[in-house]
Amino acid sequence: MNTQRRKTTLLIFTFVAMIVAKILVLNLPGKYFYDNTRIVSMVNKDGLIPSWTGSYETTANIFTFLNVLNLRTMTEWSLILGIILTSFVSVFIFINTNLDFYQELFWLCCIVLLNIYVFNIGKDSIQFCFFLLAFIFAKMKASKTIRIVCISILFYIESVYFRSYFVLVAVFFIAISILTFHIQESTTRIKPISYYLYILLVVYMFLIAASVLFPEQYDDVANVRAGVNEGREGAADAATLISNLIPGESLPIALVNYPINAIRMLLPLELVFKGVTYIPFVAFQLFATIYLVWYSKGILNRTITNSSCILSYAIYLAFLLTSFFFEPDFGSWVRHEMAAFPVFQYLFFSKYCKFDTHRKEVSA
Repeated sequence: MNTQRRKTTLLIFTFVAMIVAKILVLNLPGKYFYDNTRIVSMVNKDGLIPSWTGSYETTANIFTFLNVLNLRTMTEWSLILGIILTSFVSVFIFINTNLDFYQELFWLCCIVLLNIYVFNIGKDSIQFCFFLLAFIFAKMKASKTIRIVCISILFYIESVYFRSYFVLVAVFFIAISILTFHIQESTTRIKPISYYLYILLVVYMFLIAASVLFPEQYDDVANVRAGVNEGREGAADAATLISNLIPGESLPIALVNYPINAIRMLLPLELVFKGVTYIPFVAFQLFATIYLVWYSKGILNRTITNSSCILSYAIYLAFLLTSFFFEPDFGSWVRHEMAAFPVFQYLFFSKYCKFDTHRKEVSA
């Protein structure tokens, strides 16, 4: 099959995947869309669900402003946003390098998950736009310093109006950018495992410094997962909790739990034992983790030297480091991870994550 025909076929399957996802939205339990239905009620001002302030009010105001079609139900919002945003991201198929078979499968998985979790009325579609802006800043024709500052300010703004913990994304993004560019410019090459240990050291330094300088904020960061999940054990909607394996609130316990939870989220094999319905998510996350490792190798062996690529990688890695603190369950994790699609699509659908490319590097 020639390249153009293959792309056209993939485009057709993309919209088939979108339709499948929208059918799933109609049949999934309401627990998947608590926030969405609340924001719909706030936009409609019907009082069916109590209004909340803060980021919910901001999100409702944005969608009220955008509601030129006078949409009234979550299904209407889901369908319209699905068509618009799926069409938008599908442009990627025709401007990017050709995807291999595994990347095409991963792409279709992304389309399904995007149309279930992100392409709908809610905070996650706003989050998607923030990551899109961050990606645009990373691609700007400006110095690395200016781009790092712009992206950091963007995430700080998001932390003020939407998700307060995104200030950590800004902090980790700056640290990862400095570290990664320094490694690229040095004459010594390091292996991915050493690089990840450096990253873990950065997180540990942050936790230790925060526990001394900002003890209240440290408690919020270190114990937020336990606080959210308290009382949820055994609940019908909590089958996929990411509870700390080692209970406790001390700093040493937090330092031990953090890498454990990171590995659990990147390699969610425990979900296989929860039921066969979780296997597609496990497969998706394993693909994402493999692509992340491959891209990391490309940066560390200097196959990838473009500053836009490195900044996009730093954005995604900073998001992961922050998520390892906060995500209370695997459902929330995949929802929030998909909102970062504008950034990770640039990494994972590149030539550096093709199976054949990696196989040749291993053979060499």
